[in-house]
Amino acid sequence: MKHSTSPTPNYPRSTSPLPAPANYQPTTASAAVKRYKYLRRLYKFDQMDFEFAAWQMVYLFVSPQKVFRSFNYRKHTKSQFARDDPAFLVLLCVWLFLSSVCFALAIGLNWGQLVLFVLFVVFVDFIGADYSVRLGDVDLGRDDEPSRPVTLRVTAVRAHEQFSRVGFYNDIAILVLSENVQKSKYVIPICLPRGEVARQQFDGAMATVVGWGTTRYGGAESSRQLEARMPVWRNEDCDRAYFQPITDTFLCAGYTRGGVDACQGDSGGPLMLQANGRWTQIGVVSFGNKCGEPGYPGVYTRVTHLLQGHGFVPCLVANTFWLASVIYYLYITFLGYSNLPMLQNARVFLLPLPILFVLYLCTLIAKWNLSQMLMDFYHYRLF
Repeated sequence: MKHSTSPTPNYPRSTSPLPAPANYQPTTASAAVKRYKYLRRLYKFDQMDFEFAAWQMVYLFVSPQKVFRSFNYRKHTKSQFARDDPAFLVLLCVWLFLSSVCFALAIGLNWGQLVLFVLFVVFVDFIGADYSVRLGDVDLGRDDEPSRPVTLRVTAVRAHEQFSRVGFYNDIAILVLSENVQKSKYVIPICLPRGEVARQQFDGAMATVVGWGTTRYGGAESSRQLEARMPVWRNEDCDRAYFQPITDTFLCAGYTRGGVDACQGDSGGPLMLQANGRWTQIGVVSFGNKCGEPGYPGVYTRVTHLLQGHGFVPCLVANTFWLASVIYYLYITFLGYSNLPMLQNARVFLLPLPILFVLYLCTLIAKWNLSQMLMDFYHYRLF
């Protein structure tokens, strides 16, 4: 006699009075469902354990081992009935907001600029809009130039920490590119003043400015690179021409009769001359009274005044804080993963420590102040 072999029915656990069959698989919520249930509790503050979340935050700094021991205890004693508490996430958001406000105050932003700062971080840093530099281009209206222009992405902007939009004092910045520049017949680095040249004032010297700016005030920009030669003024004479003080951070060039000058769209371009047979940059186009006005020379940032590094002590203090914070982050990450039974070798999270220390020494030798670079990046790219 043959027996039928129909499959065992899967009764829902909530309706069947019998134990679940052997092939019963309990349903589990997807990650999206869990995330939705977690996030919808963010506004239910009366159900959150803020005291325990604050305790976790404090002890992550002073005694992280105690936090992980407490977490394991709560996990084994009440995890089957306790829901995930978003209190830690809420407190973290509050601290991030407060730190953003402090950062905005540190770099001199108002509330409107703070909003712009947040939008900049979201839409530029994380979505990918960015600045770029074009090298080897002479005629912007042509695509078949023999120079074969290249475009490189700008990864950082290091502006002078004392730059002021009122008066354009210390109007200079360094652009960090995404890759090394390949020299060619059309792409050649310019020299900076060194030695005896760096100690000169250049009064009366004939200098050359180049750019693609307008040929008259309010006119259209040029598609081809233009150049103009003009004499450098004494700062005392330039100071008498302008209402604002012309300090030794500036350099002025032009003709008393006017007519030859940098103009709109030339800002940031080089003012250069030949020193010891080499083209040397002595100024950066900054501002002027319109363009080529009689009695008003163009005003440039004086490169020789700004060729000085930052102090070693501020660099040491700032970079040491960065090193300590990254090391501590790796340490608490190691403690957290070492509590997971499925991970046998959590020490791998500590392997980057020697590399970090070597990089730390390199930043000190090169005098790269990481905190200053970060503040410059946001302040001077935004405003």
